[in-house]
Amino acid sequence: MMGQGPRRREPSPGPALPLGPGLAIGLFGLLMGLVIGMFIWGHQIEQLNLSHRRLSEELAALREDNERLRAEPRGASRPVRELSIRFLDVRDERLRLELNRQLRALLADAVVGVPVTDLDPLLVSRIVEERLFALEDTLWRVEVAGAYLIWETFILYVRVHPQGEVHNHPHTP
Repeated sequence: MMGQGPRRREPSPGPALPLGPGLAIGLFGLLMGLVIGMFIWGHQIEQLNLSHRRLSEELAALREDNERLRAEPRGASRPVRELSIRFLDVRDERLRLELNRQLRALLADAVVGVPVTDLDPLLVSRIVEERLFALEDTLWRVEVAGAYLIWETFILYVRVHPQGEVHNHPHTP
């Protein structure tokens, strides 16, 4: 072997990995799925952090308002200015108007003009709860569905149920 220079070595193919095309595509898909999942998870964490920051600021503002109100309590409370009676499931307008007039007559003195801090909606609702009213020869029973004090307005939600006919006693004129 004269005249031939150093012999060139052929690179060896190395150890062969038994990866078929299906396995390679599956691993690539798994890797891409993990990358996309990490991006989505990161976005969700960022949204949670923003929400946490916003809620923390709101909580701090509410605590500050609470401390300020405790340090400087208001003077006399505002009076209730309006009484609103709302009927549920009453279709007859004449019945509604007459019951509204009678309920308002019962409640006006106990509600309107009373300071809002002194008014207990549940106690006021007990004035008319299960009360019977005679209208147009029918006896009606009042059921309170809700009593609310919103700002300077007392709102009473009522249902009325017929309890039968009104019978005059024979000894009364």
